[in-house]
Amino acid sequence: MTLLDEVLAAVQEVQTDPELNALRYRHTLIFTLGPHQWSLRCSVTDPQRLRPDALAQVQATADARGLAYTDLRVIRHHPDDPVPVPGATCAWDDGTLEVLEWSQASDFTGTRLGTAVLRRP
Repeated sequence: MTLLDEVLAAVQEVQTDPELNALRYRHTLIFTLGPHQWSLRCSVTDPQRLRPDALAQVQATADARGLAYTDLRVIRHHPDDPVPVPGATCAWDDGTLEVLEWSQASDFTGTRLGTAVLRRP
């Protein structure tokens, strides 16, 4: 077994641990777009709680779209759940969370990070 195989096996073991997943993906959100619907186990992070490198990426996305970075959220999804397409929305924190984009899938986890905007009335 190679080192890569060992790392992938360890990541898989962590990702399938139900107790860790209950903490890591503590929300189940229903996103919709037209007649389509996605149930997504996920976590949603305010950008002010991100590491500096991740915050820089969120700020760049906000600038490119003409949005305030404080309105953006980062979504981490459960690896077994299909991700909603950009434009899909759900109710969140007295507003509407709209998916903007998803990162490329990780080689190790198969998961992608989502960027969403929280729109409030």
